[in-house]
Amino acid sequence: MLNKVLLFCLLTFISLFSYSANIVINPITGFSDNTATSAIGGNPGLTLGVQRLNTFQKAADILETFLNIKIDIKVDAAFSGLACSSGSAILGSAGATGGTWNFPNAPIANTIYPIALANNLANSDTNSITAEISATFNASMDNNANCLNGVNWYYGYDDPATAGAQYSNDMSFLSVAIHEILHGLGVSSWVLSNGALNAGLMDAYSTNLYDQSTSKNWGSMTNSERLNSMTNTNNLVWSGANVNNSSAASALTNGLNSGKVEMYAPSPYESGSSVSHFSKDATPNEIMEPRYTEFLTTPGMATQLLQDMGWAQVSAPANNAPVLTSIGAQTTTEDSTKIINLAAADADGDPVTYSASSNNSSVTTSISGNNLALTPAANYFGSVSITVNVSDGTDSDSETFVFTVNAINDAPIFTNNDSVTTLYGDALVHTLSASDADFDDLSFDLISYDTSQITASLTGTTLTLQAINNFTGNCSIQVSVSDGTVSVQKTIYITIFDDFSLTSNAATLTSDTALTITNNNFNFSLNGGDDNYSINVTFNGKNVTHDLLTSLENSYQLGMPSSGAFAGEYKITITDSHGESADFTIKRPLRITTNINQLIASSNRQEIYIEGAPAGSIVDLHINQGADLVSMQVNNVNISQVITPDNATNFNRTTISLVVNDVTENKAINISADSVVLPTGSIDLTSLAFHNLALKIHDLSTSANININDDRFPIWGLPTELTMNKPAELILSLPNDQATPLIINAEGYHTKTLAIDTELDQLEVTLELLENPTTISGNITTSSLDFVATHPLVQLISDDESVIPAKLTNISSKSVSYSVTMNKETFTAKLLRVTQGENVQEVYLLNNQSDSIINVHIEAPFVIDVDTQQDEAQQDSLSNNEEPIIVSAASAGSSLLLLLSLACLIKLRIRKIHR
Repeated sequence: MLNKVLLFCLLTFISLFSYSANIVINPITGFSDNTATSAIGGNPGLTLGVQRLNTFQKAADILETFLNIKIDIKVDAAFSGLACSSGSAILGSAGATGGTWNFPNAPIANTIYPIALANNLANSDTNSITAEISATFNASMDNNANCLNGVNWYYGYDDPATAGAQYSNDMSFLSVAIHEILHGLGVSSWVLSNGALNAGLMDAYSTNLYDQSTSKNWGSMTNSERLNSMTNTNNLVWSGANVNNSSAASALTNGLNSGKVEMYAPSPYESGSSVSHFSKDATPNEIMEPRYTEFLTTPGMATQLLQDMGWAQVSAPANNAPVLTSIGAQTTTEDSTKIINLAAADADGDPVTYSASSNNSSVTTSISGNNLALTPAANYFGSVSITVNVSDGTDSDSETFVFTVNAINDAPIFTNNDSVTTLYGDALVHTLSASDADFDDLSFDLISYDTSQITASLTGTTLTLQAINNFTGNCSIQVSVSDGTVSVQKTIYITIFDDFSLTSNAATLTSDTALTITNNNFNFSLNGGDDNYSINVTFNGKNVTHDLLTSLENSYQLGMPSSGAFAGEYKITITDSHGESADFTIKRPLRITTNINQLIASSNRQEIYIEGAPAGSIVDLHINQGADLVSMQVNNVNISQVITPDNATNFNRTTISLVVNDVTENKAINISADSVVLPTGSIDLTSLAFHNLALKIHDLSTSANININDDRFPIWGLPTELTMNKPAELILSLPNDQATPLIINAEGYHTKTLAIDTELDQLEVTLELLENPTTISGNITTSSLDFVATHPLVQLISDDESVIPAKLTNISSKSVSYSVTMNKETFTAKLLRVTQGENVQEVYLLNNQSDSIINVHIEAPFVIDVDTQQDEAQQDSLSNNEEPIIVSAASAGSSLLLLLSLACLIKLRIRKIHR
């Protein structure tokens, strides 16, 4: 006989149960612990030691019901402080106290059998004094502080996971005890960890081990082959037929290899666990896995494993099937549950359980004790088949009967909304709907409503309502639905809001109307609906709400686009919180501007500008008034249509030249522009006739300068300064719409200012000689301007703002000579002003200096963009703070050269340039 080394089982979550009549517990240590406890989970013990012994005995009792034990099996049981930490612990260890071979009735010669199995096969207690199994359990698990992080032994006979929150993490001692006793009964290999045979013999357990990779059983392997097989994970299997043909093996969804149950063969080898357990992959869990898995109450496949080793199983007595008491056909009414009391007889007195099923999902079955409840679905009627089954756990009896649900008439049920909203001016169309469980034909009727508030009509299921008498607010209408037998009424609540409107200074719009506005910001307010609006603005197919709409106090502002197109339709959609909505259309026309409103026949500089159309738009041009007076040209070609350029910065501006025929009188001209989708923009102009003035100056001894003081002349491209040589006679052409100021000056004469009436055609003038004539003269030079294209205007300004224009001579593109004569006694000169287009240079004079030569250099100023307020402020600061040039001459004839350049901007007045 061999004394076998005890196997250690590190259980993390697994357990098994079995019952036996002749397993005798011999308590060694730990069972006399008098620590007080309370009865728990069917264990009546009141001390820790008694509870341990009760649970150990319960495990033995379970195993006795599975094995046919002929010879008592003695188990030495003890509790001791085994290894335990917060992360792992040895729960217990157990094994046979010895093994033997070639005993009477030994199934296989020269094969080691554990002593308990050998005694039962030989039907003789060969070690009557010595125990067959020795088992030790970890006492550190009781009321511990750190063992497995506070996991304790649970000594109840039920599942700790369901015994209460304080036990949910504890381990069942019952499951662990069953596991360890099974090791002692034979679930353990005697082969050494190096693959060598113990005493040179195979054992009854290991003869059933088989390697799928090598197709060899362990009995036919060498030591090295067995060593390799011990760690051949998933390929070490059990070859015994009782295990592999069991219903438990057939139910496995994992832990099978080619129809054979896998054994635990991890790599590396685990002492005390490898080979002597089923694989931990077994699903469902088995009690003989190497880790504690869950609370289990049967030995599972360990029963068949022991049978493959030679253990005899307990034979079950013949069972008598229960007999179900006849039920017969049953009836109920629609929407009513039927309760049937079930009964059955069982000759063996076994407890029975009932189950039931329906062949139609419209009737559900449920059982509470012996009461069967049959529940029809709502509004269901008809017949179904019900099957009732009774079972005693082994055999069963059943009956199928007809269950009839008798119909009753169900009232129809309204399914349409009972609350609606509308606007005063809208007809509300509301569809009535209802359901009927019996699928009867339904009809709807109007019952009542307040005829002073609304009108109502009902056609089929269509209810049409219209508010009247300016009524807004809440009202209701009663309707009914009938299935021909039962009629049901319903109240529909109606809220009527004021119609939507958009109000501005220009007009008040109602829904789906339009307003054409000017090309400026558009302020408006909204009314109607429930006053809780969301607003959406679209323009040219794009949502521009964020870009253009501003919410003001009690109103809104639709802004102008900052660039690109702005002409077209802006659709303003408002929606209130009830979903009522309205659309308003705001139209912005094309913008037409001009550089001059009075058109003359002799100018080629007259233009109109069309802005706001989307780039690429075809714009039609119309001369609505004055078509005989004017024509429109681009590049000297007459046109009636243009395609707008892509120039977003200037609103896609198109420039059109206006050519005017001979004009004999002032007439109105109207030009408009539009397209298929763009609102019309227009501009009013006037043709302007000129009259001739024959001007004669008497007693003139020198040439004279005539300045025409009309700001329109430079725009038309007409000269504003003329020179009269002796004899002093000149024909002037002047506009007919207003008196024209003329300034006449000649060297040595007083300057004369006249306003020429439009009816005057001849004028004779005599200039008054200066008594004390004095002259200021010099040259005006430039590098960036063109004096030929636009003559500079040179003026002498007095301290009372009187003006004497200078005479210009020697005019070239970059220089011109000037001179101006005055009476020093009557004219106090303050400054000399040089103007060329928008460019101005002023030279201040000190002490009424005269007979001086003052040369002035003028340039186009460095243009500072004034697109932002900051730029404007900076430029204004320059204009306001720079001191003018002060010129002082020591004596007559002195020459001062004044240079205006970017390199020398000292004390220059910079006048802001507006374009």
